[in-house]
Amino acid sequence: MNSANIAKVISKRRKELSLTQKQLADKIAVTDKAVSKWERGVGLPETSLLPIIAEALDIDVQALFAEENQEITRKNNVLRNYLIGLGIIFVMLLLGFIFSVMTAVSGDDDILWLYKAVDAFAGIIILSVPYSLLYWLGVWFIVRR
Repeated sequence: MNSANIAKVISKRRKELSLTQKQLADKIAVTDKAVSKWERGVGLPETSLLPIIAEALDIDVQALFAEENQEITRKNNVLRNYLIGLGIIFVMLLLGFIFSVMTAVSGDDDILWLYKAVDAFAGIIILSVPYSLLYWLGVWFIVRR
């Protein structure tokens, strides 16, 4: 359990319901100092109090951990998008290589096709570098948020 995440949820929901810390404390039979500690992330409520807190805040127990779950989901989405981007870059390079070899092989000279293949493949790589840099820059900004 992450106290900072639970603190955000309790504080946010209490304010949405227009309750003071004292009013919430009275509903769940604890002191307002305990509620203050939870909301500041200094301490965590006892696990036996979680259902009572959730009921007082008119949410389910899982919602107390929503911030934590959202962070995990966000990180998983970033990783999934990162892997998809890498896959796209790889496929572009592979198709570029195949296309360059096919184009070069269609020539008549024995060694000339190799020069054509290297030239075409170098062009594909040069075109994919800006895309790759933009992709990595985007991933860096997403991860920093």
